[in-house]
Amino acid sequence: MTASTTPRLDAPLWERLETLAAARRMAPMDVLGELIDEAETAQLVAEVNAELERMARSPQPVRRSPEMRLLDATVRGWMAQ
Repeated sequence: MTASTTPRLDAPLWERLETLAAARRMAPMDVLGELIDEAETAQLVAEVNAELERMARSPQPVRRSPEMRLLDATVRGWMAQ
């Protein structure tokens, strides 16, 4: 069994959430869950991008495995979109 709680939202924010949920034909809490998932993904991508930028500025050459080169190419593809 999972625990649940009811978040407290001010009326204008709740109305926006309900409008978005209705447009998607979803429950407001399901939309909120999707939005949290998207925010977590965006945060992770930002952290990976920052680490890749730090590595690119490193004065020492970094030896990358084929897997790391593939990962780097994939992330750069996402960034280019």
